Amino acid sequence: AVPLVAVIEPGLYTEGKGTLVDEAIMRAGGVGLGRRLGLDGYATLPLERLVAARVDFVAAPAAAGRAPSLSIALLKHPAVRGTLARATAFAIPSLLVDCPSPASAKLVATMRRAFGGRTVSPAGG
Repeated sequence: AVPLVAVIEPGLYTEGKGTLVDEAIMRAGGVGLGRRLGLDGYATLPLERLVAARVDFVAAPAAAGRAPSLSIALLKHPAVRGTLARATAFAIPSLLVDCPSPASAKLVATMRRAFGGRTVSPAGG
């Protein structure tokens, strides 16, 4: 099965269709929760939809050498934490996503490493 990936940005925003991160998730062999929910661009992610989604991975941008933003601390709420307990969390280096650059080319490899072989080959790739 294709892994379902929730990307959690500060303020409970996520990446939907048409974003660099969504494209990287697809190229790495997964599907983003924002895409699955029909969100376009950078959009709010209703907490109820995150909880109901049964994601395989939860990713959050993090500055080099730092943990993900404190603004995603609500993910530690008991209702959310219990639902996401089966998901594997990983950090996306913010250098790769804050502003598209040549460094962004490393994003797909970062995702593939995080998925750890739990993917299928993307169509055409």
